[in-house]
Amino acid sequence: MKKLLNISMSKILLTCGVGLLITVGGFWHHQVNQNYLSTIHVMNQGLGTCFGRINQSFTAMMIKDVRSPYLDKGFSQLTNACLEELKTIFKPLENKILKASEVLNKLNSESIWFHEKLGKIHSPMLLGQGLDTSLSPIKERYASIEELKVSLADELDNGRHRLQQIQFSDEVIMGTGILLFVLGLGLISVQEVRTLRKRSEAEKMAVGLVKNNQAYVGAMVDTLITKALIDQGLVVTAQIFKDYHESILEGMTTKQILDAEIDEPVTQTTAIKEEPKTSLVDMTSVLKNIHQGFEASEIVDTDLKIGPEECGQILSAAIQKLSERRIDENKIEMSSELAGDRCLVNFFLASSAFNSEELESKDNLEKTSDPYLLILFEMTKGLDISWNFENTIDKKTDQLGMSMNFNFPREAKVKNLISVVKGKKRDIVRSMVN
Repeated sequence: MKKLLNISMSKILLTCGVGLLITVGGFWHHQVNQNYLSTIHVMNQGLGTCFGRINQSFTAMMIKDVRSPYLDKGFSQLTNACLEELKTIFKPLENKILKASEVLNKLNSESIWFHEKLGKIHSPMLLGQGLDTSLSPIKERYASIEELKVSLADELDNGRHRLQQIQFSDEVIMGTGILLFVLGLGLISVQEVRTLRKRSEAEKMAVGLVKNNQAYVGAMVDTLITKALIDQGLVVTAQIFKDYHESILEGMTTKQILDAEIDEPVTQTTAIKEEPKTSLVDMTSVLKNIHQGFEASEIVDTDLKIGPEECGQILSAAIQKLSERRIDENKIEMSSELAGDRCLVNFFLASSAFNSEELESKDNLEKTSDPYLLILFEMTKGLDISWNFENTIDKKTDQLGMSMNFNFPREAKVKNLISVVKGKKRDIVRSMVN
């Protein structure tokens, strides 16, 4: 399903176009065959009419009703004209029902011979002569016409059946085309909904940055705008912006360093670089003031080897992520513990859970659609910090909830100076021995 939703817009539009083309083509072919069926229907009616006229003439001759209008030469000519009209009507079907065309030609020919024979026998009868003439030639011609009429009707019926089967295939093709077209429209709608949702997430994230006074933080703004551009499909534009923004930040940092070097006294030749550090207790107090629905317990008093700004951004992003799923009066619980030269900072939110999409993205956070997880990935990249998130059961309360934990490097404690001994080396050694 995910692969289906990740199809490019060009392929979706192509699917819609193909579906529409198949539907229109199937409908056109269906209508052509419908016209052929209408022609066959007219042929059947015309065949019945023409054969009925022949039957009337034959019946009048069999009862020797020599004064019957059905034996007039004009009536015979109209009957032959009726069969000629059938040939004109049948012309569009000549290539569709070949055998029927042959039968119709034979029927037309037999009709002409039938009426010629009929005229030769009927003319003397009008003069009162040849009343005992044998009617066997008339019977033979009529039998041949009747056989051809039945054969032609059968061929027309077979042709109608084949055309109906083709029409059924056309209907299946039209149905397939409509399904493709509707599927394409559905995918367009789903992608549009996903785009709107991503826009809403980006706006929500931006509002969160403004509310938490973090809109000035370059790294978070960089991640926010880059994600927004990628969500709109502007991958190259996003990379250009990221490179440009990083070059600006580097330029500003370089300028600050140069300005600081200019302000330094000339006599200063060496500088001691202090590693950044953050008091976890102080940071916890700051987080309490910024975020609602948050409480901390069992916070160890230690210094983390990370700057206050970076530490605050990382922990705030984690709290904001959990706040999305906070329901009722549940609070986000924060705790910490020491493990050698590391400090584990844990967050837990009861009665909430990460969804399957978020959990599946753990192996490739660079492509996650969640803004907060993406921010955490970007901010911890290159730092000596590992982090993880999962759905777990709290050991103390046995409640299922969302858990996020961070593994920070910490500042080692300096041993207190116990005493100072002043004296000669020989006296100090003697006092240590004693």
